[in-house]
Amino acid sequence: MKLDEQLKSLFDEVGERCPYKLAQHLGITLHYLDLGEHVCGFYQNSPLGGRYIVLNSCLDMDEMQTTTYLLLQHHQAHGELNLSLGWNDINTFKRVERESVKYLRMVVDAFLAIKVKKQT
Repeated sequence: MKLDEQLKSLFDEVGERCPYKLAQHLGITLHYLDLGEHVCGFYQNSPLGGRYIVLNSCLDMDEMQTTTYLLLQHHQAHGELNLSLGWNDINTFKRVERESVKYLRMVVDAFLAIKVKKQT
């Protein structure tokens, strides 16, 4: 099963697409700290068995959600490895998401144009 499908399945189990509730569902503890201006958050797999996501308390809600979502993706793919995310990571993810939406819109527009052309 692909990573996106795994996350969708987990979101279905939780009942909504909330990264905070998903983290809780997976047994990952969330903490909020001032991490300065370069770190958005990090995932820590403790040698004592705990798993943590620490979010920069200076982020706005959208940035916290994006950071949490990306760190949950990391947990699903590489849960034993620690990871830190900075602004470049978050901005790259957002840019890729925007480009994906543009591409999907182009595909839908092309499909609809072909369908309209066939009907006339």
